[in-house]
Amino acid sequence: MKKYVLGNVLRLFSYILKGIDEELFLHGHRVAYILLKYLEEQGKYSEYEINQMVQIAILHDIGACKLEERFKHEFPEADLSNHSVCGYIFLENYTVYSTDMAEICLYHHLPYEKYSLINSRYKEIAMLFNILNDIDNIYINKLLLDMEDILSNVDENFITEVSNIFLKINKDNILYKKIISGEYWNELYDYLDTIEISKEELEQFTKMVVQCNNFRSKGTLEHSITVEVITYNLYKLLGIVREDMNTILFAAFCHDLGKLLTPIEILEKPAKLTYEEMEIMKDHVIQTGMILKGLGLEEVGRIAEMHHEKLDGTGYPYGLKDEEIPMEAKILAVADILSALMEKRSYKEKFSKDRTLDILQAMAEENKIDKNVVRVVVENYDHLVNICERVKRKNNFKYRDIIRRYNEVNNKYEELCKG
Repeated sequence: MKKYVLGNVLRLFSYILKGIDEELFLHGHRVAYILLKYLEEQGKYSEYEINQMVQIAILHDIGACKLEERFKHEFPEADLSNHSVCGYIFLENYTVYSTDMAEICLYHHLPYEKYSLINSRYKEIAMLFNILNDIDNIYINKLLLDMEDILSNVDENFITEVSNIFLKINKDNILYKKIISGEYWNELYDYLDTIEISKEELEQFTKMVVQCNNFRSKGTLEHSITVEVITYNLYKLLGIVREDMNTILFAAFCHDLGKLLTPIEILEKPAKLTYEEMEIMKDHVIQTGMILKGLGLEEVGRIAEMHHEKLDGTGYPYGLKDEEIPMEAKILAVADILSALMEKRSYKEKFSKDRTLDILQAMAEENKIDKNVVRVVVENYDHLVNICERVKRKNNFKYRDIIRRYNEVNNKYEELCKG
């Protein structure tokens, strides 16, 4: 069985997620490094708990990464200003972490005097995150301070154990020196490289990043889900049975993952792209393939990176022709085009049935896309649209449930802070 290393996954995700908010993700890594040193010295938690906590540390400010923009657009009545609650809701709904672990994120900015009022398994770690945030901010925004100065800044409630451990792990100001020099990064990833994860966990991490892309650019997740749904139903309608269907559908879901590295002003431009902008946009397929293959998902990456190839060789990124393009990519290409034509975009309204089918049939006649797949779309257009609409409604219900959950958690959080 193929093994996947957490360090490789987070290293690659750090590369792409820093495009959303580089400083927040660097901050997360610095906090994770200090936390790791603290927990190793403390010796209180299991190896599994420590590696989970280090991962949460890397992601603990994910709620501040423009997370609320997607929901604000859909639900303008929602107040999503609390990034701790936003991050908790994200971790709760879109990751594999337990509620206990996600609560570390929820409570990492709680006033120190309130920690005694909460019943949370890892509230000590949440308080530690709070302290580490302050320590990191002092490190980055000020010059050299000794540890005692830092501790006096952040806490009157600091327990003796915490203080003593910090003084041990920061002997001769070693933490500061490693953070400022960047040496901490390699040390952190040396640790993460020792942690193996399953393929299922790897796919869940990848889905989490696709979710982040959705919060960056409205409609991205909806498009990813729609393309996956269309792809699945085209296989059924074509009568094609594949043992690797999960791989094919995962490629459909992740086919635009590389757009995380596309400038937002290009993704959301309300007009036709210039030649130069289009060339930048085209890079997303190369990036998608690179990311997925870099994660060890070679077949997923191979399928996903070909979804803009054309049968006559005029597509990109490789200019492949009919016989060089696998059937999986041909079906994905039609699913992607159909989804795009049916959707409202920043530069267009959604197209009518007649216009959508005219465009698809014209592309098939010009030998751009597979005629047989297009024939199936034409014969089953209403059926495919109905399925996609049902999925959209289901997702909208889920988003509304998430907003309700956010409001519920946020109200309790605010009451706790005021009480």
